[in-house]
Amino acid sequence: MLNIAVVDDDEQSRELILSFLKKYEGEYGEKIVPSCFADGKEFIFREEKKFDVILMDIAMPEMNGMDAAKKLRSRDPFVPLIFITNLSQLAIKGYEVDAMDFIVKPVSYYNFATKLKRAIDTAHKQADMSISFFTKDGYVKIFVNDIVYVDVFGHTVTYHTVNGDFSVRGTLTEVENMLEKRDFSRSDKCYIVNLNYVTKIEGNSVFVGDAELTVSRHRKKAFLQDLTRFVGSNNGIDVRRAHGKRDVDGE
Repeated sequence: MLNIAVVDDDEQSRELILSFLKKYEGEYGEKIVPSCFADGKEFIFREEKKFDVILMDIAMPEMNGMDAAKKLRSRDPFVPLIFITNLSQLAIKGYEVDAMDFIVKPVSYYNFATKLKRAIDTAHKQADMSISFFTKDGYVKIFVNDIVYVDVFGHTVTYHTVNGDFSVRGTLTEVENMLEKRDFSRSDKCYIVNLNYVTKIEGNSVFVGDAELTVSRHRKKAFLQDLTRFVGSNNGIDVRRAHGKRDVDGE
C-alpha cells in the first residue's frame, strides 16, 4: 500500500490527479491511498502521517510549494517529491529541495504515469532499505545499513546509527522482526548488532564501532554462528578459526 499526498490549492487539479492515481492503480496493480491538501501550510501542519510519494503544486496561498518542500526536507530528506505546476521556470528550482521531477500543467496521463512510476519504484526501494518511525521530536527515517546496533531498556528502543541515536517506544522483538533476513544478530537480551560493524570479539564482549557490548552465555553460540555465516559469505573466513572452538561452543 502506498500513501500519496496531493498538495494543490486548485480543486479541479486535485480531482484530475486523483483520477490519474485511480487509473494508475488499475494499470499497475498498486494499492494507492491518496490524501489531499489545499495548500502547503495544511500539508506541513497535518497530523503525523508518513507519505511514500508527494505530488505538490508550487503557487499556493498561505505557504507555497517551495517553502513547504524546504520544511518537508528538514523532516524527511528522502521521500520522492514531484512538483506539478504551471510555473515551469520555478519548477527547475525544485532541485534545490531535491525534487525528483516536475510536471508542467496541463498534465497528460502518460507523462504523469511515467514520472509517478519512477517515484514509486524509488519509494519501494527505500522501504526495503530503511525503517521509519515517530519519536518525541518528530518523524525519523533511517537507512538500515547506517544502524550500528540497537538496544532496549524498559520499553525504549534506541537505534545507534552513524548519524546519531534515535529512541522510540517498542520492544527488541519488534526490531528483530523488522531486521529479519538482514545482517543483524542479537548478542544478548538487550542488544541487536549490525554484523557489518563488528571489529572484535573478546571474551564475553563484542566491539561494534566504538561500543563494547555484552555477548551473553545463552546467546553466544548463535551469535557467533551468525557472524561466521556473515563473514564466510563475504570473504570465506571462518569465525570459529579466528576466535576458537571454545568460544563457539560457549564453553
